[in-house]
Amino acid sequence: MTTPIREPAEFAPSGGVSFPVSARTFCTLFQTMASAIFIYRGKLLSYVNRAAEVITGYTREELVSMDFCHLVHPDSRDLITKGARDQDSYQRS
Repeated sequence: MTTPIREPAEFAPSGGVSFPVSARTFCTLFQTMASAIFIYRGKLLSYVNRAAEVITGYTREELVSMDFCHLVHPDSRDLITKGARDQDSYQRS
């Protein structure tokens, strides 16, 4: 049995990021996970969960105003930025 597709309503959790209603389950999961979750657009973080705050020691407001690379150890930055560029290239193709 399939579920009919509907236009999802929108809601905005703290942080101002808007998600379709169908994503509420994921937002709940993201907020309750013990693992840090970071979503970025370009170089800036656009969404972080509570675990990211606890693990990094930064507030959500501080994190969403940061360049993600500032959270990565200097020895790993090249690897992370290369992976991000590769992911962007993959998504655009």
